[in-house]
Amino acid sequence: MAQFFAKAARALSLALMLLCGATAAAAEPTGSRLYTLDDLLNQAAFGGASIDPTDRWIVFEQAAPYTDLPRYDYGLYNRAASNTLWIAESRSSARPERLLPESEGVGHVIGEWSPSGRRLLIYRLQNGRWRAGVIDMITRDVRWLDVDPDGGGFGRVAQWRSDDELILIDRRSDALPFVMGWDTEAMELTRERWARQANGRESSATQMGSGRFKDETPVSPAVDIVRLDLRSGEKTVLSTGRFVDLELSPDRAFVAAMSQGEMPPVDQDRLLWPVDKPEARHVEIIEIQTGAVRRPCANCAVAPHLMGWSPDGSRVLVWITGPNGPTSGELAAFSTDGGMETFDRFGLEPDVTATQVASFTAVRAVWQDDRPVLRARRIGETRYDWHRLDRSGAVNLTAGLEAPPNRIDIAQGRELTGVADGGVWRFRADGSREHLSDIDGLRGFSPFDVLDAPRSRYNEPAAGGPPLAVNAEGRLTGVSPAWRLPRSTPDDALVTPLAASERQVVEETVRNGVRTLSLRRSDGSTRALATVNAYLADVDFAEPTAVAHIGPDGEALTSWLYLPTREAQGRVPLVVLAYPGRVSRAQRDPAEFMTELNFQQLTAAGYAVLTPSVPRPFYPGEPGVGLADQLLTVVDAALAQNPDLDPDRLIYWGQSFGGYSGLVVSTQTTRFRSIVVQAVVSNLSEKWGEFAPWNRADPRWGVSMRHDAGWAEASQGGMGGPPWADPDRYVRNSPLFNAGAIETPILVMQGERDMGLGQAESLFTALWRQNKDVRFVTWWGEGHTVESVANLREMYRQILSWLEETAGPRSQDDAQPASPSVVANSPPERRS
Repeated sequence: MAQFFAKAARALSLALMLLCGATAAAAEPTGSRLYTLDDLLNQAAFGGASIDPTDRWIVFEQAAPYTDLPRYDYGLYNRAASNTLWIAESRSSARPERLLPESEGVGHVIGEWSPSGRRLLIYRLQNGRWRAGVIDMITRDVRWLDVDPDGGGFGRVAQWRSDDELILIDRRSDALPFVMGWDTEAMELTRERWARQANGRESSATQMGSGRFKDETPVSPAVDIVRLDLRSGEKTVLSTGRFVDLELSPDRAFVAAMSQGEMPPVDQDRLLWPVDKPEARHVEIIEIQTGAVRRPCANCAVAPHLMGWSPDGSRVLVWITGPNGPTSGELAAFSTDGGMETFDRFGLEPDVTATQVASFTAVRAVWQDDRPVLRARRIGETRYDWHRLDRSGAVNLTAGLEAPPNRIDIAQGRELTGVADGGVWRFRADGSREHLSDIDGLRGFSPFDVLDAPRSRYNEPAAGGPPLAVNAEGRLTGVSPAWRLPRSTPDDALVTPLAASERQVVEETVRNGVRTLSLRRSDGSTRALATVNAYLADVDFAEPTAVAHIGPDGEALTSWLYLPTREAQGRVPLVVLAYPGRVSRAQRDPAEFMTELNFQQLTAAGYAVLTPSVPRPFYPGEPGVGLADQLLTVVDAALAQNPDLDPDRLIYWGQSFGGYSGLVVSTQTTRFRSIVVQAVVSNLSEKWGEFAPWNRADPRWGVSMRHDAGWAEASQGGMGGPPWADPDRYVRNSPLFNAGAIETPILVMQGERDMGLGQAESLFTALWRQNKDVRFVTWWGEGHTVESVANLREMYRQILSWLEETAGPRSQDDAQPASPSVVANSPPERRS
């Protein structure tokens, strides 16, 4: 499951895509035909991969083509519901084979290996049920367990204690876990309440409260942490609570468990942020053999991203949050005997990893033998270093480095290892350090399970083995002496690491949309395991062209232009695909599976596409002020650089905040001939207080309005407070209140299950009231993005039809390119 979540995170961001040479199995692109919608929707995918502890077995997930998924309402698990598991022997050249018989169906997700590699924990998503099972690697038999496992997303949900014992979170419910079933369950509850209202015998009301009535808001149900003995089948409940994360001690005698707690009152002196955790977190320590539970500080609220065991297994490192802002807490250790120790920070201010959506993400801290090491800075300074907090004072372990590491990759006793300044360094407790590598240009890259165990992204260093890094040539590599580095020059392929051990890495390589899974060994040799989407090898994708321009503060910026791959007569219409607040990056994988805003579909239809760099500050900046002028500066630079572009046929296309920005632009300029917006915000005050549809029906899972209120106050909305604090600011940045200035035809598309449906409807009504050109499409059952294949086909039909009506290209051939026959996706033939 951890590998699946890591894959899901990679699908949401190209940040983990790294330049790499192509593997032997990658097909040579020929670029002989246009990219079709069938090409996009027929793509298969690899999920996670895992190497067993003995380095013998490689197991990986392969998902069906998107058109063949069982269901499209599992969210991030849509692909996983079609997974098959494959196994390959690392020392053999034989083709991979199915790990489970066909009678087990599909929908399997890789979990953790038992310590010896004898067993593998797996999960299965079938027919609306999420289950856990164990595969015996000797017999290949699978045993489905009598538990209802959690789906992850907030922490670790299962861990092996031995080859014969598992520690798991058992939800005691056959309903889907929240992370994959929040909306489907909410719709079921809605239907049940409609039925109650209709029969008149039971109340259909839900209830929430605040202030004196805060306890009236429902909370998520309690779950069990259980010990499962696979030999006897005995299940022992160790503790019951609202648990979201667990971690076994190094000696496997204790388990630290993190639970959700109370909803604290809203701090009236601070802005809300969208992803700050609303509920408190608490940690308890369970002695597995006796079942004794110790809560060293039952009332202490801790940060969710730190729960690290000391090497001797006697203490758990946590960050206790404070009342006076993100940095006001305490670094502490909870002991297995029930005691607690706080550590003097000697005036250091921790790095709380603030972002544009969170005032506090994580405190970064690890153990170095018996003392904590904290990433922090002196108050008033800007640089963060790693400081060992000794009893006599703080020792700066990374002083003198040009750029200290963001994280520690390996913790072994009194020595820590990390990647910094283009090399690998070992940091000792006395403040000395050793430069381990002679590889030029190294930068750190550690795979982590972003959604399954968020703390592993910032903390939880490995107990041994090499960290991964990227060398100066852009290749992923290990950094131990056993690795002999390839020195070939990278080409147009991309690589993503899926699993790594001391001697080998499983990589997914992508070239022109063709995806190949390979095993690369420390001696530099590579073996292809499987290939999917070979039919894309002959697609002609649009390539990025740099557009240089100056930003609002005089800084040099680069935006990216993609010219049409379909020849057109006359000048070419230009689609501006904008998401203000971001600096644009060139597309690294032209066949990236983007269902929304897939601009390669437009370049194949004869449009040029510009992805502009439009950096904008959040609060105290205002999101709408001067936006059109800033955006048109980039557009004019692209027009000046490319005379074939038609300045009279400019089109804006945006989704989410990009959709909001398109509406703002429509109130500030008439230069755009047509506008397409999806998942929009039109009224910031309504956005501020809105409930998500799933939360409206099922408030047990938290209060969703906190996210949107935070979005409006401190994040992209940039309002600096609630609507009553500065109503004029809300009005002047809300397109609804400026709809009288809109003259451009607008296509508005909104998911019925997304927050903001009422705002899209209000915007449509405002334009209808003025008899202005607008089309409004509602996607029933869809959320923030469109998932259903039929709806995706209709969405691109709507977009291309709208553009043809309002600003379309005049092409030499108006016929749509024929869809290719789809090549089967399967493991490749044996290769030497």
